[in-house]
Amino acid sequence: GVDYDKEGSVLRVRGKNILENEHVKIGAFHTLELELQRPFVIRKDVWDSYALEVLQQASGMLSFI
Repeated sequence: GVDYDKEGSVLRVRGKNILENEHVKIGAFHTLELELQRPFVIRKDVWDSYALEVLQQASGMLSFI
């Protein structure tokens, strides 16, 4: 799920972990908080052209590493 806190300018993205790592077990829930003016990185092995176009329009700038 996705929620937007207008007062705090925070986008919260909730989900279920599908891969285990040292911090989160499989099936555990997580929440990411994305704040206005705070940089973040999104990594994905394969991007389709539609997803890239949406991100470019939403962000105004993208950098690829």
